[in-house]
Amino acid sequence: MHSGPSSDGPEVRLPGPLRKRDLMHKQHTHGLAFVRSVRPLVVVLLAVLILSSGCSRTEGTRGGSTKPAAFYVAPTGNDSNKGTLVAPFLTLERARDAMRASSTTKTVFLRAGSYARTTTLVLTSADDGETWQYYPPEGVDTAILDGGAHASHTGVDVLLIQGASNITIDGLQIQNSDNYGIGIHGGAPFEDQFAGPVPPASGDAIVNNVIHDGYTWHTQRWAGGGVWFEGQVKNLVVRNNVVYNQYGSAIRGCANPDGDTPTDDLSGLDIEDNAIYDVDTIVKDNGAIYTEDRTGKKSTHLTIKNNYVRDWSRDAPEDRGIYLDDGTSNATVTGNVVGPPGKAARGTASLLISSGSNNTVSGNIFDLGTSGKDSLMIHYNMPGSRNAMTNNTFQGNVVIMSFAGRQSTEFFAPGVSYQADVGSGAAQPASPNCRNNVYHNYAGGQERTDGNRFGDRAPIHTDPQLSGWAYSVTPGSPILKAPVNFQGGEGCWGPPGFKIPQTGTPPSCPH
Repeated sequence: MHSGPSSDGPEVRLPGPLRKRDLMHKQHTHGLAFVRSVRPLVVVLLAVLILSSGCSRTEGTRGGSTKPAAFYVAPTGNDSNKGTLVAPFLTLERARDAMRASSTTKTVFLRAGSYARTTTLVLTSADDGETWQYYPPEGVDTAILDGGAHASHTGVDVLLIQGASNITIDGLQIQNSDNYGIGIHGGAPFEDQFAGPVPPASGDAIVNNVIHDGYTWHTQRWAGGGVWFEGQVKNLVVRNNVVYNQYGSAIRGCANPDGDTPTDDLSGLDIEDNAIYDVDTIVKDNGAIYTEDRTGKKSTHLTIKNNYVRDWSRDAPEDRGIYLDDGTSNATVTGNVVGPPGKAARGTASLLISSGSNNTVSGNIFDLGTSGKDSLMIHYNMPGSRNAMTNNTFQGNVVIMSFAGRQSTEFFAPGVSYQADVGSGAAQPASPNCRNNVYHNYAGGQERTDGNRFGDRAPIHTDPQLSGWAYSVTPGSPILKAPVNFQGGEGCWGPPGFKIPQTGTPPSCPH
């Protein structure tokens, strides 16, 4: 069994700066624009240096070696091969078993092509430290893992990290999943979704992947997602992915969702630089980025940063762009663009904080769209929650819209931007520190800055000078100065070469 570098052909690991921006030839997939090439290294490197200014992509593979020991898998391979570049394996399971048997080789490159899945690829603690990634000369998203689903209860979930740590999934295309594209689980079993008990999962990284066409078994509650993590899952990184066309969430994380596993912990979570659209198309009371923590605010250092979210609701009511549910606390939400929902139904809101404390929301762009029915923020304490919501902050954000006439939201009270309430038997939440947010209606309609229990204490009505589908900020914009001191702006969304597609619901700003 092969356990070291191959001498049968060049094993490739591009240097760090290059891998952060692969130059690729033009390809379009569902509006995704990538550029891909296999030109000589010096040409590619020059282009990378030009393209990468001001934008640093996530480097998924671990370690500093420029030529790691690696196995290879290809759709034309054979499991009787040695797993080298010129004699690759055929199946992912064969590569997994080879890495388990090796003390030195913990990386597998997936060659371009489609890998039809009839069972979920499960990585356990026996796979700790492995990296599964695209073959760099062929570019991100060229290796396609297909779960075969075409509706609910068809196909399979594609990949599950089950009680494993320090696993990296880098630059794969994952499609047609039954309930989740990539699952990460640690600790006790959860319902019919994740078996257990298993060891805690820690230090896993989901980076540079394209995840699309995902279904789910449910219309509420355990609603699946492109990436779904649950239980004892600490220091998880979900970064630079593209997630679209999902029945449920794009990214969904839960601690103690059923109330039976108080040892769950999502501390150290980093959701960053992802591009998300056409999600929550079926599931109600859900979020494009969704977290919950019913452990008593145990999870700390949660980061939701520099993500692009658009078309996050279709026909289901009560969907949200970013949803900090059921006690999610100690989260920093900053630099995100939350564009308009695909459709504003009852209870639609760009942001919802439920029963949590110590959450800071600043430096984001919230686009309420053209309907006048999308609430900006809901601040709600769940029925029976004995802990008051305290020390939440909503400050220095930019809120835009484009509708004539009056705002007409639908949830606790009609016609307000900020909505708050308290469930039966719950402690009264303290009003969040809400001030110094910018509001602008490009169509001249109402710019509501108040709510039924709280509002912006120091609202700023000014044109933020945003433009384009990426909401670029014009140099010299008033939002860059005090008291707003806006730090957001056009992000580094998705894997290398990705550009925001100019389709779907357009932005309210000029474009």
